[in-house]
Amino acid sequence: MSPRPVLFLSTAAAACIAASAAYAEEPINPLGQIIVSATRTEQPLALTGTSVSVLTAEDIRATQKAMLTDALREIPGVTVVRSGGPGAQTSLFIRGVGGEQTVVLIDGVRINDPSTPAATAYISDLVTTGIERVEVLRGPQSTLYGSHAIGGVVNIITTAGQPGLHAEAQVEGGSFDSWRAAGTVSGGSEALTGSLTASVYDTDGISAADKKDGNTEKDGYRNWAVLGSLGARLAENVRLDLKGLYNRGRAEYDGFPPPLYTFADMDNRNRSELFSGYAGLTVDAFGGALSNRFAVGYSRNDRADFETEIQTNDTRGQIRRFEYQGTLRAGASTELTFGAETEKQKIRNIGQWDLEPLKADVDTHSVYAQGQTTLFERLTLTAGVRHDDHDTFGAHTTFRVAGAYRIEASDTLLRANWGEGFKAPSLYQVYSAYGNADLEAETSDGWEAGFDQGFVDGRIRVSATWFEQKLKNQIDYVPCTGGDLMCSPGRYGYYDNVGRASFKGVELGLLLQPVDALVIKANYTWLEPLNRVTDTDLARRARDIFQTSVNWAATARTNFSASLVMVGDSYDSPGNANRLDGYTLVDVRASHALTPGLEVYGRIDNLFDVDYEVIRGYGTMGRGVYLGLRARY
Repeated sequence: MSPRPVLFLSTAAAACIAASAAYAEEPINPLGQIIVSATRTEQPLALTGTSVSVLTAEDIRATQKAMLTDALREIPGVTVVRSGGPGAQTSLFIRGVGGEQTVVLIDGVRINDPSTPAATAYISDLVTTGIERVEVLRGPQSTLYGSHAIGGVVNIITTAGQPGLHAEAQVEGGSFDSWRAAGTVSGGSEALTGSLTASVYDTDGISAADKKDGNTEKDGYRNWAVLGSLGARLAENVRLDLKGLYNRGRAEYDGFPPPLYTFADMDNRNRSELFSGYAGLTVDAFGGALSNRFAVGYSRNDRADFETEIQTNDTRGQIRRFEYQGTLRAGASTELTFGAETEKQKIRNIGQWDLEPLKADVDTHSVYAQGQTTLFERLTLTAGVRHDDHDTFGAHTTFRVAGAYRIEASDTLLRANWGEGFKAPSLYQVYSAYGNADLEAETSDGWEAGFDQGFVDGRIRVSATWFEQKLKNQIDYVPCTGGDLMCSPGRYGYYDNVGRASFKGVELGLLLQPVDALVIKANYTWLEPLNRVTDTDLARRARDIFQTSVNWAATARTNFSASLVMVGDSYDSPGNANRLDGYTLVDVRASHALTPGLEVYGRIDNLFDVDYEVIRGYGTMGRGVYLGLRARY
């Protein structure tokens, strides 16, 4: 890896320190953040005993990124792999566990697409506009979130209305003939609030098939998104919340044209649409000691692919969920969260050569409970259990325990947890031409232990976490060979529980705020992602990732920032084949307030124009320069 980016950031940090003089009155304290995902109730991060990272709206705005997957790269333990430019198929890994074993929520609504082979969430089209915060839970989380929550949970929370009148608009343009425009208006009173956001993003992109292999045709992308919310205080103890999102993407991609059938330029494209909606009624009783939430969530993914204008597939996946959640509080230190859910998943898949569409559905009924108490104002203990009854494989029960011990005098937090996860077979894995009705659920258990330590009145914070996780009964595709009893004439393969994997590693974090104007963050993840069948590294998971960022508020109106990521070597194929070299990327950003409500900003992505690969044969974004204007009221 080149030393130039490291030298650049070191010099920038030194210059910022030399130029700043005023100490912060109250340094940033991540442990004081209020989160909802870890326990499904609002709690300070310091009480959860769980590894959670939060991206706020300000964090996302500071990255200046258009696509959410690009902003997620800055979260410890998260790896994003994209097969080309913006809008291309994207894989998300949390501590090495794949996106097919991760729950993705938008405002509490599960958006995992049941029509994909492994019911993976299609996150390639999610933009940053209109997002209030993102909470990422790492490790098994099935006790509260059910199937798929093996690697963790990504909870995306969109903007809600606030009393008064607020508006924001932005326009941006730059490299690769890219431009985007977005606007948000929100407001209301104490009794009724609402918000509405719309955005469009367009880019010529790059060739999905790597240009260094002679591919010159650019694969463009366009995205439209509309989202809104409505909140109404119907009575002093009754609140109604409505939220909805519509996102549409159109991406061009390459393929394997004849006669050589090697990866190269092709005139292919896909169309994808996501709709999610949430309605929730919250009723408080006994002076707030008992909170009741009745909710319904719905998501639908529609996707289609075209090869040289010939449609090759048309898929639809739907999830409908009804749920009740109650929270009983006994004083300020003890609470019991409990609930029941019923969910129906449906798919309709039509392939180019299918004589009739694949249609299937499944119901899951679930109950859960979790208790939490704080003893001696220091020790917080959490324990939970969940029981799921699934149409296909039957019943499954998961458990989880966590603890956090806070020592105020030394600003120390000790934390640990153990939990279980599972993933039910997808509808495609059971009912498609490659399906297997005898599949069992994938199962996992994992633990972690770590600490957070503050120094110098919180101006320096360090953290360390060790984690281990095992995955059993993993569902993989098995090609048909001679003598295989599962292979009837004309069948090419099938799904079976043949995989096993293990993940262990360490996450290290550092936060420095030596002066009011300067914030430096750094994190390092070492990961051992092993396929336990072949005893080799799992594909596209680097063992070493280091990230750092520097943010300097030079004046009350001008801000500079830079970020660096160093990714170690990995392998593109199972069995440690096709080695991918590590790489280092640097981004720099700046913004300046022309007036209190008008800001100009700009950034350079991949400052040193590094040529790198995350998937063999696929292109990656080179240097990009962008300039934008943002107005607020």
